[in-house]
Order: sequence, then C-alpha cells, then structure tokens
Amino acid sequence: MSPKKKISPKKRSAPRPIHYAKRTKPEDDKNGFVNKLAALGGAVNGGNDNAGPSSDGTVNGARTYWERPEVDSLIKGGRNDNPVLFQLMDIDSFIEGNAVVMRLFGVTDKGNSVAVCVFGYRPYFFASVPPSFGAQHIQKTIELLNSHIKGGPGMVTGIEIVQGSSLYYYSNTNIKRNFLKIFISSHRLFAACRGALYLIDKMLALESVDSKRTESCHAFESNLDYEVCFMADLGIVGCGWIECPSGKYDIVPENKQTTCSQFEVMISVDFLLAHDASSHEWSGVAPLRTLSLDIECLGQQGTFPDASRDPIIQIANMVKLEGESEPFIRNCFVLGTCESIVGSEVIECRNEVELLSKWSDFVRTVDPDLITGYNIQNFDLPYIMDRARHLKIDGRVCYLSRVKGNICKQRDVSLQSKQMGNRVNKMCSMDGRIIFE
Repeated sequence: MSPKKKISPKKRSAPRPIHYAKRTKPEDDKNGFVNKLAALGGAVNGGNDNAGPSSDGTVNGARTYWERPEVDSLIKGGRNDNPVLFQLMDIDSFIEGNAVVMRLFGVTDKGNSVAVCVFGYRPYFFASVPPSFGAQHIQKTIELLNSHIKGGPGMVTGIEIVQGSSLYYYSNTNIKRNFLKIFISSHRLFAACRGALYLIDKMLALESVDSKRTESCHAFESNLDYEVCFMADLGIVGCGWIECPSGKYDIVPENKQTTCSQFEVMISVDFLLAHDASSHEWSGVAPLRTLSLDIECLGQQGTFPDASRDPIIQIANMVKLEGESEPFIRNCFVLGTCESIVGSEVIECRNEVELLSKWSDFVRTVDPDLITGYNIQNFDLPYIMDRARHLKIDGRVCYLSRVKGNICKQRDVSLQSKQMGNRVNKMCSMDGRIIFE
C-alpha cells in the first residue's frame, strides 16, 4: 500500500479558471445594484430601509413625498404682490359668455402647478377684398356676417383693414393690398364665417358700376390652429417661461377653480409677458414631475390581454423631478399579496377595483406634468381606461386630467405607409398633462 500523499500547507491551490471569474462578476454587479436600490428606498421612505407592503395606500409615511410643495402664503391669501413666473406645459381654451378664454398650464420655479386663464384674446382670420372696400363698409360687413352665422349678433366682434401680400401665384412685385382681419368670438365659427364671405361680394357688386368686376373675397389662415396663432402673436414658445406681472392678475378662490392645479389666476392678454427662450436667463427648466408607469395583466395563455376579461394585477410607477439624478418615488400597486421589493413601496390591494382606484388617487396626488413609458399610448393607458369602464369605475379612475370634470380622452388614429401598411394607433390625452411615448 502506497503511503498517503502529503500536501504542504504552504502550497497554493490551483488558480480559478478565467471563465469561472467571469461567471461570478454579474453577481457582484447585482449585489451593488441591490445595495443602491436599498439606499434609495431608505431615502424615499423617510429613512426606513424596511418599507414593506401596505394595504391602506401608504407605506411608512410615503404619501407625504407624493404631494407637491406648499403654495406661497401670499398666493394662498389671495394677494398678487409678487409676479407669477411659470414654465408653459400645455394650453387649451374654453368659451365663457361669447368670448374665448385661453388656459395655460405650467409649473413655477418652486415646483407648484398653476393654471392661468387669459382673457381678451380674439381668434381671427384674414380675407382678401378689392380696393373698393373701405372703412365705410366695415359696420355693414359685420352685420351681414352676423346675420349668416348661427348664434345671432356678436359672433363677429370686429373687422380691421390691414395691408399684406398673398403667397398664391407668382408675382415679380411686392405690392401690398387690402385684407380684412375678421375677429370672431369663437374659433368654432371659422367655417361658418368663411362660407359667408360671398355676402361681401354681393354688397360690393351692388355698389359697383363695373359689371365686369370678377374679383371675389377669399379666406386666408382660417384653417390654422388658433392656439398656435395665440402663441405666435404673443411670442410664446413651447416650454417657454411666462410671467404674470405683480398687480396685474387676480387669484381665483379655491372653491371657484376650474382646474386641479395648486392655484389658478386670471389675467388680461394685454399684461401677459412671454420671455425670450433663447436668452440664458430664461433657458432653465422648472422642477417638472415625470411619471413613468408600466402595467402587468393576467392574460390567458397564448393570447394578447383583453380588457373585457383579463385583470390588471400590477401597476409599477416611478416619479422623477427634473434636475434630480434619481426618482423620488418608486412604488408598485399589486393585486393580492406580494413580497417586499428592495427600494420600492409595495401597495397591496384586495381587488382590482381597489387597485385602480388607489392608483388614480396616487396620480392625482402626485400631479405629474409628464407621463411616459413604453407603448403607454397604445396599450397601458387605454387598457387602464377600458378596464375601469368594464368594472364600472370609470367615474373615479378616468378623471386624471387637470381640468375638473374632464375625462381622459381616447381616440383611434389611422396611419398608412408603404413600410407598415395600414395601422390604427390609440391616442390618449389628459388636459394639462403631456403624454410622452
């Protein structure tokens, strides 16, 4: 029997194979990522690293992190001593009486959401007229157009004679000619007013002694988006900084606000100031809130989820402030029980109705300026809305816009190309918020 082989304690063991070292590296990276998430979780949950599931919609006081900063005490008191500066995010309009009110949504440099109602802006378009048209014809023209437009007097609020040139047809001269600038109380009446321009031709024909006059009135810029015209007239650009000077605006009482913004002001279009976006002073970005979301459904095997039968079992969310490197909210609304997720709040819900209701409350509390995600326009958001309608809770879940009483809009958009063929996409919109695919 051969003697046992002695192993020297000083002898080194064989080196690890290279492939073995590479195989363990991802585990090290994973641990580092988990540690990073754990640190973030402690910051998000008020310094408590052991944030666990919750069934009441909050996790260790996390709801205090959801809300926006408090509004300035002067604004709360209804005083307009200080100017209101905000970065424009969205714009829409509504009719009050016989006038159009432009409504601007934005965020102040302190992170407060604001809605600004601008009065005094009148939509308009242009119409060409022959040289024989003079100032003496203006009042008669207003009466003729109002008689043709359904709604009665006051729809056409004014007419001005301006000088301009038509872009139609070639001309080697730059001769200016007369155009009518026709102001209308509502942009919805553009088509009706455009169709009544023949009345001006008839009026001038009765006064003309030249039976061969063939020149007629034609509309210009009547199909442009009037909101774009409003921005162009005031020098406003997308995401530009706008100012309501001190003493020139009125603060709307909270019980009379038409929006869910933190505060709302009214101002005349004559006092609204748009700052130059190209200057360094006004090139900054407000602390915008961006909500990223993703849903998971319990679909039948081998089929795409159907909102009429397949429930939503999870909605994961992250909220990030512009200028910050990491999200300040990470949570997941889940159906039933769920293990804790490092660095995230797990909000357990007893049923799908509770899940969707709590998620919609979360969105309204966070009050995001932008909502983003992968394919959220075509799937996530429409699925949530369709599922809420199927469960008959759309009256609570689908009101996510910043305008009170306005439900989230959903429509089909048809696209056609040689590469993709015919395709129908879904488009969701929330007044006052930007949905960025």
